[in-house]
Amino acid sequence: MVPNKRKEIIIDSDLTIAELSLLFLENKYKKISLNSYGTYQDRLEIINEYLGNIKLKDFNKDKIKDFEIYLNEERRWNYTSKPSNRTITEIMNVLNQLLKEAIRWHMLDKDYKCIIMEKVGKNDRINLIELKKSIYSIQKRMIANNINKIW
Repeated sequence: MVPNKRKEIIIDSDLTIAELSLLFLENKYKKISLNSYGTYQDRLEIINEYLGNIKLKDFNKDKIKDFEIYLNEERRWNYTSKPSNRTITEIMNVLNQLLKEAIRWHMLDKDYKCIIMEKVGKNDRINLIELKKSIYSIQKRMIANNINKIW
């Protein structure tokens, strides 16, 4: 098992891309501006639409290619038009940053293959709902702090 810097989070090969993206967002807290944080959220939401349910142990480079094809040919922005090339580039950059962070955290190797193989019990895995609540709480504090600075 590979423990995260937070003791209560234990990471295993059943971790999904959506759960990884929440850890990524949590790690970005206080390191980037509120606007950048919101942009990361928006881009990760699109990433998670397609890749979110994929477990790290099932992830590979082909999934990245399939996702890029999806963005260029199938994904519709507000169900009417495809995202602009700039938006697609931004989404792919965020995905790249997410995967590089997973490599840095020793979850994936440089070929995006999972290097965490042990399983832990469901009670020991990340509680996704609790993590979402934590992130929403962080966001509320960031917004409140920025409003206080303005006034």
